[in-house]
Amino acid sequence: MPPPRGCIRCRRDECVLAVREASYCAPCYARVFDEKMRASLDQTRGAILRQSVVRAAETAPPAYAIVCDGSVASYVLVHAMYRLLYVPHAHPSPARAPERARLDVLYVDDGGHADDVRAHIARVAPDAVFVACQLSDVYQHGQGVVCTRQPPWTMGEITEAHETAAQDLLAAMLLRHGTPSAGATRAEDMRRLLCRRVLHDTACARQCAALLFPQDATQTAAYVLDALAKGAGHKLPVEGAASLWVQDVLHLHPLRAFLPHECAYYARAHGLAPPAEAPAATDMTYESISDKSSMGHLAQSLITALQHGVSSTSSTVIGTASKLVLQDTPKLWPTVPADACPGIGAKGAALVRSVQALPRWDWDERRACPLCRWPAQEGAAQWTSQRSIRHAAFAVHDLDAHLCYACLQVLDIPTGTRLLLPPDVHDLVRRPERPAASVRVVAPAAQDESMRDALAQPHAPRTSHAPTRVAPDAMRDQVASYLL
Repeated sequence: MPPPRGCIRCRRDECVLAVREASYCAPCYARVFDEKMRASLDQTRGAILRQSVVRAAETAPPAYAIVCDGSVASYVLVHAMYRLLYVPHAHPSPARAPERARLDVLYVDDGGHADDVRAHIARVAPDAVFVACQLSDVYQHGQGVVCTRQPPWTMGEITEAHETAAQDLLAAMLLRHGTPSAGATRAEDMRRLLCRRVLHDTACARQCAALLFPQDATQTAAYVLDALAKGAGHKLPVEGAASLWVQDVLHLHPLRAFLPHECAYYARAHGLAPPAEAPAATDMTYESISDKSSMGHLAQSLITALQHGVSSTSSTVIGTASKLVLQDTPKLWPTVPADACPGIGAKGAALVRSVQALPRWDWDERRACPLCRWPAQEGAAQWTSQRSIRHAAFAVHDLDAHLCYACLQVLDIPTGTRLLLPPDVHDLVRRPERPAASVRVVAPAAQDESMRDALAQPHAPRTSHAPTRVAPDAMRDQVASYLL
């Protein structure tokens, strides 16, 4: 059914944008946009206040960071946060002086477009500090650890990282092992993993209170399907959380409730980068837009096609994913320690308390994968090996013994391959107090002569070949930890 021509809020002006079943005029949608941004804006302000006032003696001047990937959504996020925090009278509850922190725009430059993005950011947010990062920044202090695929993966010592180490790592993911799309999927996953590491580590080094990501609703929903298909569903309650403390940096996703055409409309209304031309309505079929070059592109194509026919597709997928929980709760969800909030008023104290109540993930304290630094299942390597024709045994200090199931698939490349991984992978695996996440230590069974004699006897012929019923609990024990 076509949307009504009148605005659903004021009932007077003609609508300029339809969002699901609602339609809005320009002034009303401007208010709707700010209302949808309010939760993330308040959490950003709370994180800044916690850093600038509550913990002022422990940190540098307050700052927060926004990830820019050159997309329209990233420019929209930079412009919206700059407008709501810095432009006078742009918000009904304007930011006070302690909340006007330094804005860092982080851009991972692996294509040589940093100058163009820098110039556009200077027009969108004149006071922002543009920070161009490189994938090679993942090798802290110019060092890495050499790992060799035997299997299993064995680690050498820390060595110097050459200039093209990151690109060589991505190229190794494309080595012939399975179909071409499998190689592209591994390279795509490894690049996302490295970018996430670089962005978080850069935000920590620049002492930013919060790190904001620009993924919209369609991208978020596509990643949920992609993660479930690859066996990374166990990480979604942490990696896919709308707001979460990672170490001492608050990770936020302000645009996860916005559809792509909402970001495109905001960009046109404020004169930002022109969005790419959307396909015509007659071309929005799955067959016409499907991209099977990788699992990520395939999931994006599926969500885009479904979104065109059912407007609530993204919100349904994201809402369902938000119900996933970690099996280790509540131990896995400590919140940030509560601090006193003197001298910032009732509103400021409420903002600080709201962010202190958010969950916190710390890979130094919890069972985490050393490669992606997200939650790792117990026994993932053994579970994978037992269901593979290439059965392998793992020692406690082998890299496989600590990887999560999804990262085991990323590093499933030909035998004999040598990779240079980030140096903290070595530190996380070899840390004395760290238990092996993917190796279950089972005590040897006591020797029983009668049992050995019984097992030595030949089996009696079976009287029936009817299927044997398996209890639901037994089935859940096999798959629960590796699918969700």
